[in-house]
Amino acid sequence: MLGNHFLHALLALCVALTQLVPCLARSATGDRALLVFDDRVDEIAQYSQLIESLREQHGLAVDTVELSDKAARVDLFNRDIRLYDHLLVFPVKGKHFAKQLAAKKLLRFTEDGGNVVAVTAPRVASDSVHQYLNQLGIYPAPRTQHLVDLVSGTDVIAAASNASLNAHVYSDAALVFGDSVSPALLDNRPQIIPLVQASKSSFAVSANKTREQSWTQGAQGYIAAAFQNNQNARALWLGSTQALSNANFAQNAQALGEMLKWTFQEKAVLKVTGVSHAHADSGLSYDQLPYKVTDDVVYNISIAQWDGDAAQWAPYVADDVQFELRQIDPYYRITMHALGADPRDATAELYSTGAFKMPNRHGMFTFATDYQRQGVSYLSEQDIKAIRHLANDEYPRSWEITNAWVYAAAIASVIASFVGFVFFFVTAPASLSDGFTDDKKKN
Repeated sequence: MLGNHFLHALLALCVALTQLVPCLARSATGDRALLVFDDRVDEIAQYSQLIESLREQHGLAVDTVELSDKAARVDLFNRDIRLYDHLLVFPVKGKHFAKQLAAKKLLRFTEDGGNVVAVTAPRVASDSVHQYLNQLGIYPAPRTQHLVDLVSGTDVIAAASNASLNAHVYSDAALVFGDSVSPALLDNRPQIIPLVQASKSSFAVSANKTREQSWTQGAQGYIAAAFQNNQNARALWLGSTQALSNANFAQNAQALGEMLKWTFQEKAVLKVTGVSHAHADSGLSYDQLPYKVTDDVVYNISIAQWDGDAAQWAPYVADDVQFELRQIDPYYRITMHALGADPRDATAELYSTGAFKMPNRHGMFTFATDYQRQGVSYLSEQDIKAIRHLANDEYPRSWEITNAWVYAAAIASVIASFVGFVFFFVTAPASLSDGFTDDKKKN
């Protein structure tokens, strides 16, 4: 009896622990983080509030590596196994950093699903970080060039609360970048997400203050940007270390917190929990009854999003989720309707096209949902099915086609005329002159 009570207590403790663990795992991809810095540029003590926030607010297990010591090593992989889920890289001096974290290693880390926060500063040239950012399509200004705004009347570069260019990453929060900001030019590739644009009156200057040598001028420059590759790995670039320092962290806590939540995949992370399509009338699936041309079909998809604060999946509600029926080009592009929580999975929202008719064309068709919006995870679901033509006995008969009634009536009238002619010919007298005389009139 005592043993049963002990087992029940142990089971209750295990259940409680399993409920507590997800509360710490705020990131959808993991909590292992590495921060790389150089005390010769900035002492790590200046970013103590940031590190505390990473550990307490974001639930990350943060390791730090200081690279002023040439004996320090940065290992992102153990053979082919990624050791960290997130990487934060501050400006670092010297060639030792380039050997430890070459651009190709950073690219491999991103391509393998790791998330990166890269910070640049005008006074330090981290060539490998610049090369890595260039591969993403982000081109920070060369060393010594920094952003100035003569119209503002102050050397401090700041962004207003409404300066965010993408609400999925961060919104409605002011940012102070300080007086040492490295602007950047951005490529036009769709994976790049501009976040904070430089003011129209700003430009980059070098040590000699000549505007002709400016890397950026006006609103063509950016001071914060994000990147998300096709595998949904994310990167965040900030052009100022002062934005993360203790001096400005209290003012920037809201905006930086949202940016880091996005980068560490604590929000705006989507997944597909189920895809189905079937006959609209009978509900039979393709496997049960393959589709043929002109069949009525309905397509459904369930989408969930990660809630990092609650550490659980929740329904994702939007009005721009579309379905495409493709052969070579799309035959249909239908905006689906949100029907509420999926009855089979309450953590996902169910979307449906409603009934639509297959084209009157047989061949291989793709049932596809490509949901690609800047700031949220990319979703791509495709299912290729063969659509057969009608069998000989499945075509509609002539009397079912209203346009054929005219021709059927013409045929019937010809047949009736022929039958009438034959009947008249058979039943008519042998000679039409019977009963008449041909005597001539006599005077």
